[in-house]
Amino acid sequence: MEKQHSFVLKVSLVEMALRRVVVHFWNEIDILALIDEFEFKEHSGFDFLYVLQETVEVKIKNKISKLIFPETLKRRLNLIVRPIGLQIVQWKNCMEQYIGDSGENLSLLKQLCWTSAGALAYKETAQNLVRLKTIDIVDSFIIACTYCLADSLPAIWEELPEEYTWHFCDNLLDTADEETLIYILKGEDTKVLERQPYFYLNSFEFSTRRGNKAATEYFLQKLFDEFPRL
Repeated sequence: MEKQHSFVLKVSLVEMALRRVVVHFWNEIDILALIDEFEFKEHSGFDFLYVLQETVEVKIKNKISKLIFPETLKRRLNLIVRPIGLQIVQWKNCMEQYIGDSGENLSLLKQLCWTSAGALAYKETAQNLVRLKTIDIVDSFIIACTYCLADSLPAIWEELPEEYTWHFCDNLLDTADEETLIYILKGEDTKVLERQPYFYLNSFEFSTRRGNKAATEYFLQKLFDEFPRL
């Protein structure tokens, strides 16, 4: 049985509880609707932060002000508002980069998953997304590849129209040629490693540079499986 390595940031139970409260407010439908409607990419730097503050943060802080909490806890909650919100905006921008404006952004935002430490769980969120019946199968495949959903990929691949399969083989993954992609989809990793012994390492480095946490963790686990002494 392979050993699963886990890297979790430890925070106090009080801090976890505070972050969960803020995450709850960010995930309320009125707040998600604001995020869905606003084109944050049109703003940058201090302008972006100002717009975020005036359009969304102010509403969340108003919700916090109505809580029957000690003022010290309310102040701590207010400090957490922006870090949580920036994660959602970053995720939204990433999704638009990968699959464009699908017209289902609000439905996608409702699928967000979070860790107990208040970090957006990209892989778990992606797993929710590929289960949605409203998402195009091509978009599901892009999401599954991007976040290394190995269990979902084969079934999605079988549903892809034939004209798309070779397109993806040629263009989707910068870390693999078409034959490599097909082997990975079939779970035939050994054939990949015979031809490219440093495939996992190269893919790990590539995912790290792109800031893809889910893919980074996936290929890091593959490295641990290949070299158990690490």
